[in-house]
Amino acid sequence: TLTNSVSPAETVERLRGLKVSAGQPRSVRQAIHLFESLIEAGPPALPAIRSFLARNEEIDYDGSAVKNLRDGRMAQEFTLPPSLRLGLFEVVKQIGGEAGEKLLAEILSTTGRGVEVAYLARVLQGLAPDQYRDLALSAARELLAHPEVAGSASGLDKLDREALFGVLSFFNDGTYVAQAQT
Repeated sequence: TLTNSVSPAETVERLRGLKVSAGQPRSVRQAIHLFESLIEAGPPALPAIRSFLARNEEIDYDGSAVKNLRDGRMAQEFTLPPSLRLGLFEVVKQIGGEAGEKLLAEILSTTGRGVEVAYLARVLQGLAPDQYRDLALSAARELLAHPEVAGSASGLDKLDREALFGVLSFFNDGTYVAQAQT
């Protein structure tokens, strides 16, 4: 059981070690509890989350949550997130504040995954309308021109191109059309 004496870093490590399956309700409840514990910890949880995200590790949970990527849309909230990283992004969004927003923008500027660009672009647009538009468009165009996740084992990366085109569509950006046609 978790108590208040468990640090955010320990909570992130517990999430990292937890085998979560949508078909195992207890594992789902444990994951949700750990994510909620990080939200309750607030801004002091951000350094532990940042540290994990900097490792570029991923653990998939429930890929069905991103099935709508085909049409460029993606949920911004999940009961069970599709993956540990997306769950941590949700935690940071819920913690909010300037530090949370800055962390999400940092990840948007460095991620090599279309699903993450799509999620972060929409979340940041909701938090700070148009403040991160250029960053999101730049990240999407860069990954369309130079994909980084070829051969990824994660099912979340199979729809990267659709996710990235969804970002361009979300911001009504047609500047990549000519390049895409070639």
